[in-house]
Amino acid sequence: MWRYLPFLAAPGAVQMAVDRWLWQSSDRPCLRFYTWSPPAISLGYSQRQIPEHWQCLHWQGQPVELVRRPTGGAGCFAPRGSHLQSSGVGIGATAAAGL
Repeated sequence: MWRYLPFLAAPGAVQMAVDRWLWQSSDRPCLRFYTWSPPAISLGYSQRQIPEHWQCLHWQGQPVELVRRPTGGAGCFAPRGSHLQSSGVGIGATAAAGL
């Protein structure tokens, strides 16, 4: 049976900590929806090279947080509250990700 987590608007570091915790600890599939507050750029797990100017970006007067996802992919900008994000974790996801 799937577990649904309530909607959460939080900083990127909190969102990625929740994702990592779900990957490492969930005993059943989970689905959650969230937004970023403040804005953030999420970097893929293996993405090592990023433009230096990303360290000091601002969006509408707010600093942009840089966080790393526990999964792959490239950098993805998430303006504050304007993009609905989702995360799904299935059984066996921890072993598949090597976590």
